[in-house]
Amino acid sequence: MSHSNKVLVTALISLFWWQTAVAQYTGPVAVETTSFGEDTFSIGLLTPQDGALPRDLWQGANAEDVGFLLDNIPTGFSDPVAAQIFRRALLSSGDGPANADTALTAKKLMTLARAGYFEQAASLAELAGGLDSRPALAESVAYADMMRGDVTAACRRGAGLQSGRNSAFWLKLRFFCYTVSGESAAADLTYNLLRDQNVLTPTDETLFTALATGVAPSGQLAIETGFQYAAVRQLKLPFNVADLEGAEGAVLVALATEKEAPQNVRVFAAERAAHLGLMTGQDLADIFTDFQFPVERLASVRSLLQEQPDNVLVDALVYQSVLQMNAIEFTDDKAGLIAASLATAATTERALALSVLYAPMISQLNTTSAYADYARYFALAGLLARDQNLAERWLISMITDPGFANGTEHGVILLQLMSIRNESRARTIGSYAGLTITRPETTGRRLELTSGNKSQSLLPELVGVSVPNSGVVSKGQAALVALLASHISATGDMNSIREVLQTKNLSLAGLDDVYAEGEFYKRVQEIVEKYRASPIRANNSTSGSGAGPAQAVNPGTDIVPRVKPDIDG
Repeated sequence: MSHSNKVLVTALISLFWWQTAVAQYTGPVAVETTSFGEDTFSIGLLTPQDGALPRDLWQGANAEDVGFLLDNIPTGFSDPVAAQIFRRALLSSGDGPANADTALTAKKLMTLARAGYFEQAASLAELAGGLDSRPALAESVAYADMMRGDVTAACRRGAGLQSGRNSAFWLKLRFFCYTVSGESAAADLTYNLLRDQNVLTPTDETLFTALATGVAPSGQLAIETGFQYAAVRQLKLPFNVADLEGAEGAVLVALATEKEAPQNVRVFAAERAAHLGLMTGQDLADIFTDFQFPVERLASVRSLLQEQPDNVLVDALVYQSVLQMNAIEFTDDKAGLIAASLATAATTERALALSVLYAPMISQLNTTSAYADYARYFALAGLLARDQNLAERWLISMITDPGFANGTEHGVILLQLMSIRNESRARTIGSYAGLTITRPETTGRRLELTSGNKSQSLLPELVGVSVPNSGVVSKGQAALVALLASHISATGDMNSIREVLQTKNLSLAGLDDVYAEGEFYKRVQEIVEKYRASPIRANNSTSGSGAGPAQAVNPGTDIVPRVKPDIDG
């Protein structure tokens, strides 16, 4: 180990001797704009029941250190556990750092906006007032305009600023506005200023050059940021699912609601946003019903589930078909089709999205043994949607009703999953059938996320911001340190340092429960893979849209839905 690394490790060992209480996270909540006040730190969206950190979460924090963390933490996630840490740190209410100023407030707003909360961040900035003379705060408002597709409004806000128009954000927006209005000379000048500031990524360079020259770029582009999303829209380039793996939350939310975007891209973006807690089941329902499919496609939905189980666009098609089954005589068909849709999910992401989508409908179904082969999917949907009553009804029937074939086998698997979040309740339900439910052990105190794209060069400074300034550990600051450490790609000794930073700061923040969340989702992935490999049986319905086996047949064929023309009126 090098001398510098030894110094870092020694510093880490001497830092962490504080312990904090564990906050129990109970899941994402619906975000309401009206919850925001003028102070972005003192007004939050989470309650203690939702996993909020204590109101003193910023006590002992240093504004400069928090600013560094906000500049570097990720705002795009593929892992729901990382998204939970982000929410619990930045959507909890409490007095801000003692030396916080408007710049830090604005930085927090833009961090929230980029992560997908741009509507809420813009509302809060608007409440603060005086935006023409407060350019940092105005950024989140113009950003929200841009993500809604209202470029004119965003440009107007930039033009109305009295000062501060040469920051990286406003220069990017000004360049964008000049290209849109055809002012090529002004655009070129602004582009050169951006290059001088060294604030453009390679993807920015490619897209901005295309905007300036009018020549579309070639090759695949990874779309991550709001400006990149807006540039692709302006250039009228196609959006592809493969381009969105590293997309920030704001890009997912914007694409999911953009009517002109390809339908499969909208579904992918919406389901990932739901997986990360950025969209509710009702949001998904609204998006899925927005599509117009030809009647023959709705009639062939069962065969499409069999032939194209990996095509996410089929999810919207199935949902529309389910909505048509309102008559009581179609209840069995409805139950079977919902179960078949859930059975196609090969990933936690898709399983969670479909679960929050269908949970309200499943709640209306009777727990009859006629649906014995669907029960495992319905119970799992309840667990993923955090609908305890739904999950418990089906679990109890599975393990106590002899009519549920293999109910005990599947019930034990799902009760063990439940026990990771609520051990006592899982044990109680198991006792109804004389079953002993044992909570699975978590695989160590390591949080293994799916993306690590931050440089290990951040580690020395990250160690520095982990040191409390006054002997008081800021839980909010510790949570941000842990989040950033979790996304750093490091090797050897530096990776050991990264793991110490992550583990100790999660504990200091009171976030030890995220290890259980990580284990929960790991086991969900194992379960959905197992359930998909053992197809459900079709019910006895002769309807063409009833449920059939959820097995993969010719997944390489994609449907191409024909969109009906808009009706004038």
